[in-house]
Amino acid sequence: MSRDLGPPLSRRTRWIALALVLCAQTLLFAVMIKRPLVVEGDNDRYEQAGWNVASGRGYSLPLTGYGATNDTEVYQWVCTRHPTACDPDTTHPTAIYMPGYSMLVAGVYALFGRSLLALGLTQLVLLWTLFALFEQLAAHFLGRAGYFFAMTAAGTYPFLARQATFVMSDHLHAVLWLAAFVAFMRMRPGAWRGVLFGGLMALATLCRPYSLFIFPVLWGLAATWKSIRLSRPEWLAGAMAFVVPFAVWTARNGYWYGRFLPLTTGGAGVQLYESTLDWDVDLSVPENGHAMFIETTKKYGDVVSRQANRRLMEDAMQRIRERPWRFAESLVIHVPRLWITMSTRFWFFSVLYLGGLLALGLAGAWAVRRDSRFYPLLIAIAVNWLFLLPFPGEARRTLPLRLPMLILAGVFVGPLLERLLSRRSRLLAPVP
Repeated sequence: MSRDLGPPLSRRTRWIALALVLCAQTLLFAVMIKRPLVVEGDNDRYEQAGWNVASGRGYSLPLTGYGATNDTEVYQWVCTRHPTACDPDTTHPTAIYMPGYSMLVAGVYALFGRSLLALGLTQLVLLWTLFALFEQLAAHFLGRAGYFFAMTAAGTYPFLARQATFVMSDHLHAVLWLAAFVAFMRMRPGAWRGVLFGGLMALATLCRPYSLFIFPVLWGLAATWKSIRLSRPEWLAGAMAFVVPFAVWTARNGYWYGRFLPLTTGGAGVQLYESTLDWDVDLSVPENGHAMFIETTKKYGDVVSRQANRRLMEDAMQRIRERPWRFAESLVIHVPRLWITMSTRFWFFSVLYLGGLLALGLAGAWAVRRDSRFYPLLIAIAVNWLFLLPFPGEARRTLPLRLPMLILAGVFVGPLLERLLSRRSRLLAPVP
């Protein structure tokens, strides 16, 4: 990989660049956040479960009502093993979602009470953290021109600030995801690097399961890369740090339900079913998505319940068997559809801006394909994409990949800008 030339970035320059990006993103956050902050849709389960933890009721939800599970099958599992924990008028232990974000909500509520304002400010701090982590990678892997390009694009990336305004798990997932790779790609080799990478990837996956296969695939290959310098003690420490949080969560579920549940009681049936519906109607349009949710709920019941997910998975697989070529076609176009939002009247600018950054990121990935320093990011991006391909076109699912792809875009653009500036300097230089 050719790194663009120029004097190294000073600490003062980096601080100023980061401060400008944080100011720009804070402004976007302030413009986009709803006033007052509200909990929307299924996210009420995250908030309610967090409040229950902070109130001493454990990770639990009611069977019906606000933030309910509406899952009688799982409720009966609890009642069979622990009759005193299944009062229908209170709450019962839940595993409907991964617990990571609700634990953060619980921590905020334990300090400040049930305050959505405090939760919103926490989301803003996470947004700052996300860009501080990004700046570390940009300064390490990019030269001056690439760095300034990446930081400028980061400051004008409204999608990231918008996602931070929602009370949901995707934003925390992205922060932990990027923190894991900053630790792995910036720290010195050793056991602590392995522990931080494995532990942070586990915590990210306990927020959203998209990252589940990244760690085992990457960790299984990392020992073969000379530039990573991964020793056996570090490999074992990282593997242990990744496994332990899942072991605790699985043991907790085994206690309450008497079943092996390393993830959740739900499944991917509703997501796959939505993907097949997307063949006939554009679900990225809010009105269409809302109508689909109402119709699906009426037909199957609460779509995150275990029984509904089984039925949705069966129907989704039937639709795929009936139209296999349509399914294959949808996979081909899924990456740009996930990356580029069209549900806006400014769709042309969205295509130009987000589509351009995607193309530049792919060009950067090609440019560093033989540079083993970038292998962790390249593999993580590829595995994440493969996991998401069959599922619905919700742009938020790509959130962890946006800034790493921007690093790759800087790799490609930086040398081009440097050559352009160098040529201009020669043209403007006085003739001797």
